[in-house]
Amino acid sequence: DSFRALALDEQVIRIESTMASRLVREAEKEAERAAMLEGGRLAREKAAAEREARERDPKYIARIKNQELRARYGINFYVEQHHFPRVMRILKSVEADQRMGQEDFEWLCSESEDYFSDALWSAYHRLEAAFFVGEFNRTRDPWMAVNASSHYRKCGRAGDADSLLGSINVDQQKTARLQSALCTTRGGAKRDLQDWNEGIRLGEKAHALTPKHFHPCTLHGAIYMELGNHSRGQEWYAKAVERGATVESVDRDIRTIFRQSGHDKQVEMRTF
Repeated sequence: DSFRALALDEQVIRIESTMASRLVREAEKEAERAAMLEGGRLAREKAAAEREARERDPKYIARIKNQELRARYGINFYVEQHHFPRVMRILKSVEADQRMGQEDFEWLCSESEDYFSDALWSAYHRLEAAFFVGEFNRTRDPWMAVNASSHYRKCGRAGDADSLLGSINVDQQKTARLQSALCTTRGGAKRDLQDWNEGIRLGEKAHALTPKHFHPCTLHGAIYMELGNHSRGQEWYAKAVERGATVESVDRDIRTIFRQSGHDKQVEMRTF
């Protein structure tokens, strides 16, 4: 009986001691959690402040804008340090809808062709087309429309080229050379639009007007190659070379057609 009484008292003391220890541990853990949360909050506030300061830095702003501009024109890769200022000047000029200078164009076409991305190429020809359309509207010189249409085709706007040339009466032009150029250029636009029959008709008219010029011949060669009539295409390309076209330009034409063809047509061309 004496032991039982003492045991009950001891049990109460031990339970109270255990509860007190548990409360202390929980308080310590809570304090640690609070300290961690406070530390995290302070770290986040510090990071946010640093980010805001960085984003207000003119150098950082300029760097981000340059990266975004390069990405828009597909030049999101390393640019040689000695080329960087010129590349950025060209991009900023094009972004502002200013025509590219001839020296910059030749530079991009030769030693720095890696920087002449598809997007920059398209933008260049878009601006050139806009310039020549403006000249055509100002002077009504059909040659300006021919130049504009050539640039339209190179930036994927064959429909605009077709519409522009369609507004000109070919038969009213004074020289066979101009009539032929109008037909050939519009025939090229029809080719881009896959209006093969009209492209061939315009090419035939151009060839009849200037039988010694090679441009109508290359138009026919390209259309027949794309139609899968490779023998006839080669015949027209041979006529083009006889009339002054270079073998290199013909090879380049055929390579482009091959690249843009589907798998089955590529197999047919390769076999031929």
